[in-house]
Amino acid sequence: MKIPSHHATTAHLGAIFPFFSENHMLAKSVVIGSNLFGGTFCFDPFEMYANGVISNPNMVVFGQIGMGKSSFIKTYLFRQSIFGRKAWIIDPKGEYSQLAVALNCQPIILRPNGRIKLNPLELGTSDLLVALVESGMKRGLRPIERAGMDISLSIAKAKAKDANLHHATLPMVLNELLDPNESFSSSLFIDQGELKKEIKEIALELRRMVSGDLRGMFDGPTSRGVTPKAKCVVIDLSNLYSSHSLSAVMACATSWLQSEMIERERDGGLFMVIDEAWAVLEDIGVSKWLQKSFKLARSYGVSNIAVMHRFSDLLSGGESGSVQEKLG
Repeated sequence: MKIPSHHATTAHLGAIFPFFSENHMLAKSVVIGSNLFGGTFCFDPFEMYANGVISNPNMVVFGQIGMGKSSFIKTYLFRQSIFGRKAWIIDPKGEYSQLAVALNCQPIILRPNGRIKLNPLELGTSDLLVALVESGMKRGLRPIERAGMDISLSIAKAKAKDANLHHATLPMVLNELLDPNESFSSSLFIDQGELKKEIKEIALELRRMVSGDLRGMFDGPTSRGVTPKAKCVVIDLSNLYSSHSLSAVMACATSWLQSEMIERERDGGLFMVIDEAWAVLEDIGVSKWLQKSFKLARSYGVSNIAVMHRFSDLLSGGESGSVQEKLG
């Protein structure tokens, strides 16, 4: 008796291959879909990190337009909320507002000259300032410029303390850069007039955030009542999605969240989502700053999620061997 042959794809044959069975899912994991064997596929970076399965909890999600990557992220974060996880989201296209509402939160909508401001200097370091200026000037800072940025921030922080302010602001730093005093110049062993010329370019670039096309979003203390204490924080940047300064705006918003991240209570895992991450990766100054920030994730119980269209987005900022490629 001749039995007719059976034709099947490798995907189906994999399901009936003998001696294989699905792994048991972790007790505290979120369902994502089904695996090759027809069983449940679950993934939780915090549980896997705690069990030594992965070396860090950060994630990258790839998907072409219309393939459902945003839907996946929103569903994943909503399910994670059941386990007490929180989500902070940088939303360049305004796609996560419904998730915020579903979790009884209101998105933070930023726009030039809008009613809401975030202070990106609450973190208290000059790294963001350097990234913003390098982003605008498309070059690295010279030693005198970097030193000038550090000292101007230190002076601004001291003046903020004298004025009973919690944090320095961008306008305060800008004032020190535009008009460095004698103490400022003497600390660098340079003539006051010469110092003013040396740091004028970085001062003018930073001015954009204060009185230029990006004014009214990051040029003062954080607006009263704006806090990331809720289950979900969505920073809606859709009003600036077409701006050439999108990467700088995303960096400022992320910096504000990171300052809150450090001070938050460790009452569960936190997801920090950066959608349209290609906008950051194509900018060398902001990329370097973000890479440094991502490395701090494990110590603060944070899983960073970068959302991109394709693998080539990792190379969008530079050619083979470039700094951008290495950062990606």
